[in-house]
Amino acid sequence: MKIAITGATGFIGSYLIEGLKGKYELVGITRDASKCISKSEVNYKLSDYSKESLMDALLGCEAVVHLAAIRPLKGQESDYLIYNKNVELTSNIFESCRNVGISNIVFASSRSVYNPRCNNIPFKTSDKIEYTLNLYGLSKYFCEKLALYYNHYYGMDIKSLRLAQVLGVGEKEGVMVTEFIKRAMSKEPLIVYGEGKGKRHYVYVKDIVSAVEKALLNQSEEKIFNIAMENNISHRAFAELVNLVFDNINNIVFAKELKEDTDEYLMDITHTKKYLNWFPSYDMYHALLDMRKILENEMGYDL
Repeated sequence: MKIAITGATGFIGSYLIEGLKGKYELVGITRDASKCISKSEVNYKLSDYSKESLMDALLGCEAVVHLAAIRPLKGQESDYLIYNKNVELTSNIFESCRNVGISNIVFASSRSVYNPRCNNIPFKTSDKIEYTLNLYGLSKYFCEKLALYYNHYYGMDIKSLRLAQVLGVGEKEGVMVTEFIKRAMSKEPLIVYGEGKGKRHYVYVKDIVSAVEKALLNQSEEKIFNIAMENNISHRAFAELVNLVFDNINNIVFAKELKEDTDEYLMDITHTKKYLNWFPSYDMYHALLDMRKILENEMGYDL
């Protein structure tokens, strides 16, 4: 199978290519020429994500994994015009695929379509979505609806994967995960806001690779799936586990004066196990162990 991957040089895209190369013929689509890596297993193509350039890049492909998106931007959470570009881009992808005869598409959606203050815990794909977590989540939800439209009216087979918060080496700087690991590696105290009661639900980036592959091969009538670890974890427990894995035991400071996020995120993956036949391979402990191994072997990190 010849598979095109949008956002191929991004965080998840890089892992996906690494995980699928040698098993499939891959076409990596990106708008940034400077990030095109010379690999014999991958044919990289530049695209501005207009329909014209996409149709040219997609010719001959049998399936598409759509990862390209504008992620949440600090300070611009209230500007929907920024995130509306995700809908425009996704519309161009779906329409281009329809025009060149590609029906098998996997779309990377997000946990942000759910809102812990509106949806019951755990989040289920059958939940009614009234208020998404943020405008980024709203853009992803609109894309999911667009996918269902194309499936219904054009007989396409677009699957949407609602990804939990993604964990892995190479994730953007400044988020809690990367900040905790960086500080633990430097034997500095991890700063936990308040008492660290809030809970997050994560998925290891390597598990996303297996989920995408399952979705590409899936023939189920179900088209929306939660992709997450089996369990969520509190901020406090996460900090303690990071310190355990990176040998920074008991080095935590609780900033009680700082307002903590006490929301709880938990995604039910029962539906995913049943209809996608996908099961996460990594819990948080083993994901962090694997990240430590990558940092040691590939980035010269030495405990």
